[in-house]
Amino acid sequence: MGAGHEVIALYEIIPAGSSEMVAPIEFDIEVENKYTGTNFIDEFVDVGIRYKDPDGSVSRLSHHTFSPDMPVPSNSTQFILASSIAEFGLVLRNSDYKSAASYNDVIQRLLPIADDNVYWTELLELVRKANQLSD
Repeated sequence: MGAGHEVIALYEIIPAGSSEMVAPIEFDIEVENKYTGTNFIDEFVDVGIRYKDPDGSVSRLSHHTFSPDMPVPSNSTQFILASSIAEFGLVLRNSDYKSAASYNDVIQRLLPIADDNVYWTELLELVRKANQLSD
């Protein structure tokens, strides 16, 4: 990744106390840093990103903690597109994880951005056709 590049990452968040099992990983969180329901109440997410200047040799850590009451910035067009595609996939598969998501939700999310790009307009039409076929 170089200067000026943008990355969008979508993560599945499993709430603390969920019955869903997650395979352990080799760098699992130390017990004292795990959320218990009573600790870290003022934190929504904690993000650490390492980066190097283009001509640098030493990485720097940029660390940010976000609280639940922080204002949420408006989403970029690219984020709207990426999250719409992810939601479309969940609805298309009728995934257990789609919650209340529907084709109409995806359509409503894509409508404001579809005219910006011919491919995005085609995606909107594909979602509309999938919605018609599912009725």
